[in-house]
Amino acid sequence: MKFRFLVLIAALMGISWFASASAMAQSIAVSLPDTTTTRAEIDLPVRLGDTTGLNVVAINLIVSFDSTIVRVDSITTAGFLAETMFLTTNFSTADRVIVAGAGAAFLSGGGTLLTLHARFVGTGTTALRFEKFVFNEGSPGADLANGSLSNADDTAAEDPAILPESFLVHANFPNPFATETTLQFDLPTTALVRMEVIDMLGRRVHAQPATLVAGGTGRELTLSGAHLPVGTYILRIHAVLPDGERIVNRLATIVR
Repeated sequence: MKFRFLVLIAALMGISWFASASAMAQSIAVSLPDTTTTRAEIDLPVRLGDTTGLNVVAINLIVSFDSTIVRVDSITTAGFLAETMFLTTNFSTADRVIVAGAGAAFLSGGGTLLTLHARFVGTGTTALRFEKFVFNEGSPGADLANGSLSNADDTAAEDPAILPESFLVHANFPNPFATETTLQFDLPTTALVRMEVIDMLGRRVHAQPATLVAGGTGRELTLSGAHLPVGTYILRIHAVLPDGERIVNRLATIVR
């Protein structure tokens, strides 16, 4: 009887060791996206393959990127796999984000682990690279796939010979206007451009999101002022160029 009991214990231990070794031998696919967009802000998902039965309870990751093109200021876990984890994050270095997390229960299934909230600060393409990704203390393994992020416009391969030499903002037309006015400008290269409307007390009363505009002459931004009171306003144009941000003000008057 004692011999049979020892055999049973040995068999159970063998099964347990085999299951553990099997889990260690497996790896989970982890990926960053390849994305091209004209939006000024974008969420970048960190995606996982199936984690079911692999006893994943903790993560530790570092994602790096070109900080002259994009910055990451925050992460979102709501509705994603990491929602039940307690996370610590570090954004102190401009060209990378560090995340560590642990939960009280094992992850199950696959999908988006969390998203990185990114914003463009320049134009071009940057690699999105895992400098580190560890499940638990190294088991199971992580099969990593890096990505990229771009706001480069493939249609904006302009002939340098016909590009303007500098950023120039023309007067808006019509001015005064009742409901809508258009502001033209010249760009020496593709750039992120946005417009704010400032009243005479210095308050920002309207803001349009940044958009990627190809280099060239006669580029346009249109303002609908139907929701603004009669009066004089400053149209403030921001352009993020390779050598820095340019800001130009123009006066506009709304009449009825």
